[in-house]
Amino acid sequence: MSLTSGTWIIHAKKALREIVADPSRISDDPEVLISYLEPGNEFPNLFAVVFPRSVEEVKLILSCAGSFGFSICTPLPWGLNPPRLGCVLDFRFMNRILSIDERNLFMEIEPGVTWEQALDALKNLNIRIALPAAAMSPYVLDYAMNMGVYLSSVTHKTRQIATFHAILADGRDYRSGSDALPTSTAHWREDGGPNISKVFFGSWNTFGIVVGAFLYLYPRFEARKVLQFGFNTIDGALKVAARISRGEIPLEIAVLSRSRALMKAGISEEGENHSPPWVMLLGLEGTEILVSYYEKRTLELIESLGISTMDVPKRISEKLDSSLVIPWYSGRFSLGFYTNLRSAKRFYYLVRDKLKRTGELSLAVIPISGGASCFMHFEIINPAEDFERIIKPFLRRLADEGAFFPAPTGPLASHILGKQPEYKNLVKSIKEVLDPLSILNAGQILEV
Repeated sequence: MSLTSGTWIIHAKKALREIVADPSRISDDPEVLISYLEPGNEFPNLFAVVFPRSVEEVKLILSCAGSFGFSICTPLPWGLNPPRLGCVLDFRFMNRILSIDERNLFMEIEPGVTWEQALDALKNLNIRIALPAAAMSPYVLDYAMNMGVYLSSVTHKTRQIATFHAILADGRDYRSGSDALPTSTAHWREDGGPNISKVFFGSWNTFGIVVGAFLYLYPRFEARKVLQFGFNTIDGALKVAARISRGEIPLEIAVLSRSRALMKAGISEEGENHSPPWVMLLGLEGTEILVSYYEKRTLELIESLGISTMDVPKRISEKLDSSLVIPWYSGRFSLGFYTNLRSAKRFYYLVRDKLKRTGELSLAVIPISGGASCFMHFEIINPAEDFERIIKPFLRRLADEGAFFPAPTGPLASHILGKQPEYKNLVKSIKEVLDPLSILNAGQILEV
């Protein structure tokens, strides 16, 4: 049906209602649609939001989009700005935990499963899940597919998905790794042919809609202890974090500015002049004997560096202890990127000096892979009105300075890929193969 027919939207909505059946799972209310858009977006280009319950419904909705020629968007934490008319798929009702394999340490989930839901399912089992350090949405799969960093990234991999299941724009199934084999019972990441699964990570459903995945689980240990150290300077905190990261000691390491530490403790900064300017959290796990050894070894390493530490006030430290066993969420006014620990101090001052007039800056530094690199996550508290105007060009400058952004989008993605034209051409070729009509998140991530 032609997009210029004038009645095609009515017919498209009717077709979508027939697919989902339940009238509460489709809406064209303008207020509902606006909630999915970037703030200030005056040209929504959305005519409905649909809430599928199953993979079969997703396939039928994609078929409908292909027939009528509209685009499909999936929610983005910072909001949508679709250049083409289409509808949103919201997966909040596809929220089943399909299986928990205690022996092989895998959990199979749908895209609507939240962190709280996953934690509740595992609370009475002797296993745990890696927790996010900067989640902008409550959904586990959202974070895992889009290159999120984890509190335990100093020990565990930043990629926490073993294999995933996606639906391509034409309704075909795509299964990554060994799951592509009909006889497979083990969920390994390696693809058996051309390895294009990596293109799905950080793409926000641009190449296919991810409808399920197997995540890694980990055993719980006999003992757990959280150590906390205060520092006067970021330099001292980073030097200690770098040394301990390389010692294969902690499960988690986080270096927090005073404002971030108080935020995680749920305490107002007003009147908290006695808390250290910087706090380092170390989560230790193992047998009772091993945790005691880790603590002793940590104290020895700090002493060998000759860096003085401060005590963290008890009312703050008690609440910070428990913060490492819950998800860390991120506000809209934030930015995060990878760098190495040696460069973290330079980036801190660069960001602080640029954004100090836009609001109060808080920072968390999460070491990665035994200190091989780190993730710096800045959050602006009470941002000024001109924050977004300033931040967009500044992100491009940070990329030029060597900051590595996971899952970049929009102008930032164009800026980064503009320096790698061959890679951009490859991405474009893959998009043309997997989604030739450019139905999925057209123009939302990168115009390819």
